[in-house]
Amino acid sequence: MPAVFGNFLAIFPLIVPALIGIVLGCAFMSRYRKPAIMVIIASVLLLLQGAFMMLANMFLVRLASDGVITWETYSLIASTVHFILGIGSSGLLLAAVFAGRTAPAVEVAPGARPHRGAPILVMGILSVAIFAPLGVIAMVLGIRDLAAMEAGTMDPRGRPQTTAGMVLGIIAIVLMVLALIGVVLFLYTLSATSWMP
Repeated sequence: MPAVFGNFLAIFPLIVPALIGIVLGCAFMSRYRKPAIMVIIASVLLLLQGAFMMLANMFLVRLASDGVITWETYSLIASTVHFILGIGSSGLLLAAVFAGRTAPAVEVAPGARPHRGAPILVMGILSVAIFAPLGVIAMVLGIRDLAAMEAGTMDPRGRPQTTAGMVLGIIAIVLMVLALIGVVLFLYTLSATSWMP
């Protein structure tokens, strides 16, 4: 019985947002049908992820301990299911934020250059996910393009993408600097350690 209680405590952080999501999805179904459906599906995926965690801890761990399956197989199964359910629920929740929204009408000045919102956003995402130095480019281009949009020389319809890409670039730069500081501190600590007995 204590193992079941421990498993329940482990999945509790998934159950609470899932139940809130289902309640909110049902409450807003009449006003915002598409986002509400996406939130409900994402919440069900969170519940499935919690149920899988509980079943994995109760049965798959036992199978691996008894040698029926290897620990590598257990790890592969658990990681794959968590990844699929986690990405599915996160993607649906992110998509629900923007589903059914229409862009407000924006006046574009004659002769305004086209915006570069999509490439800046892609660079911002890639800088956080894969290669942090791209964040510098995303930040610089974002600052320049936002200034051009304010001045009326660039199409302002790309402001949301440009802003998001610039912010992601700044986040990547901060993370890169923190990582570099951590590496320097680690190397300093390593060099200060006496290796002689």
